[in-house]
Amino acid sequence: RDKEWFGTDVIPQYLTTHPAVNERINYIEGETGNWKPSTVNRQPNFKFQRAHARVTALYGDEDLALERFEARIRQYPKDPAANYGYGLILTKTGNRKAGVAHLKKALAEKIFDPYILRDLGITYYLDGQYQEAIKTLEGAISIDPSDPEGLFYLGRTRMEMKDFKTATSVFEELLKKHPGYKQVLYFIGEAYGRQEKFGQAHYYLGIYYKERKDPKNARFHLKKALKYIKNPDKKLKVKDMLEECRVGGAERNPPKSR
Repeated sequence: RDKEWFGTDVIPQYLTTHPAVNERINYIEGETGNWKPSTVNRQPNFKFQRAHARVTALYGDEDLALERFEARIRQYPKDPAANYGYGLILTKTGNRKAGVAHLKKALAEKIFDPYILRDLGITYYLDGQYQEAIKTLEGAISIDPSDPEGLFYLGRTRMEMKDFKTATSVFEELLKKHPGYKQVLYFIGEAYGRQEKFGQAHYYLGIYYKERKDPKNARFHLKKALKYIKNPDKKLKVKDMLEECRVGGAERNPPKSR
């Protein structure tokens, strides 16, 4: 109000940049005067609680996470977020049987949650229960078909069961949906190699090592890929990558002066 240069008798209201200061003050005072604090209990929604539990379990201090989840479950035995986090930390610390039990408790409260279902499937995979892992992971993917971790571990489970053809299809689908999911490159190379499709195997392994900034291994596999690949466009792509590795390797390892 103190910054107004002219009164309303000098400048018409419709020519001012903003509504009159007095009008704005009166409006705000009226709105705040009528405001009453909400009586609604604003609890965090489950998606937030689930994400918080996951971060605490997988990336926090293990002993502290165990203590917190145990205390929460003692107080609220059916709390899905607490059982989810407790299941994850138990799995992480090697107690997978108990981890499965608590993930199932979380799932009983949140039946169609694809993330709990996926992490239960991953726990089955880590515990060597591959049939249960496939069933559970496929259930999670049917709810959320684009989840990269679900696809990644489904492919790895198929690899463990020697179903390399299906594993390859799953990994290819993952790469199509998430091109930046680089860790799958190694496993898809392995899957093709187990099927004796050496061109594709060396191709993906070459890209994997290139992405890892390992030009020596990248060149080895890309040169092998050139011997098997027949497609001219793909051969050209491999040659381009080889040149990138050669230049990159030279930059990182300059020749010593004599």
